[in-house]
Amino acid sequence: MESTQRKKYNKPLIVYRIKTPKIFEITKEMIKYLIESNFVEYLYIENLKEINSEIIFGNNEKQKYFKLFDIEKEDSNLCIIIGGDGTCLWANAIYKDKEKPPFLCFHGGNLGFLAIYYPEEYKKIFTELYTTDNHSFIKRKEIKVCQYEKQDYDKDKADINDFNGYKLKATYNALNELIMEKKMNMSHLYLFLEDGLLAKVSSDGVICATPTGSTAYSLSAGGPILHNNIDGIILTSICPFSLSFRPIVFPSNIKLRIKNDTSHPNCNSIIKMDGYDKGILEDNQYLEMSLSDKSIDFIVLKNIEENIDKLWIKKLSKSLGWNYAFSH
Repeated sequence: MESTQRKKYNKPLIVYRIKTPKIFEITKEMIKYLIESNFVEYLYIENLKEINSEIIFGNNEKQKYFKLFDIEKEDSNLCIIIGGDGTCLWANAIYKDKEKPPFLCFHGGNLGFLAIYYPEEYKKIFTELYTTDNHSFIKRKEIKVCQYEKQDYDKDKADINDFNGYKLKATYNALNELIMEKKMNMSHLYLFLEDGLLAKVSSDGVICATPTGSTAYSLSAGGPILHNNIDGIILTSICPFSLSFRPIVFPSNIKLRIKNDTSHPNCNSIIKMDGYDKGILEDNQYLEMSLSDKSIDFIVLKNIEENIDKLWIKKLSKSLGWNYAFSH
């Protein structure tokens, strides 16, 4: 069993929160422990230049154990993350739309909804992971966004309800959310359920969030919190012009579509996935969102598995300041 477990996760990618001396130092300790314990064959280091491997090992060992990760050429079988939720999102973005290995997350940032382990526990965590099979996974689904474009688009003759003749231009995936953010003036968007018009929204933008993203930007904009076991998409408007527009939760089998209201000048919106710009939604385009069939596996060791819901509630309570008056 021990040999099998070591091979299962023997080529990890390590992603850590940069510009944080404490995290940088403990990351080096983790690397040293993984190699000296013979748990890994080699490691991919996202910030390879920042890890001074000569401090840990001699020059002859440097080429043996350390490799710079290239998603187009390399395959890792584990992603070890040391940081906050933002570092987790960055690690997810590294893999783009490729198949992702399990994520093992250590909390070393401001928020820790995705990270359930503390860096100081790394010896115990790594030993259990590599020498036993006592772990399971939290499966977190991504939102899948398809961008469609029509070449022979005539703005003056266009029917807002027409989706024929569009071709796929790009596909994006995000763990937290899609954000349609105003570029200049107020954003004016048409929202559709499949082909049926749901609403016209004038606002600073809209957010389509996963259950994982329900505790991020969507929450700040007034959206609800969803437990990770609930498959759904949250639609939240950012500072809507009409106060009657409220956040909505849709089931996972529903496809949402977004188009610009072309009657307003300079209303094109910026497309953002997990905070990263993906371009502009032009008048001859529309977006289609759905919950992806694929999920990212977050490793949960056996001793935490039974209390994972309690841990989730504790993180919410601590991060959001719930029950503060009762604890002082």
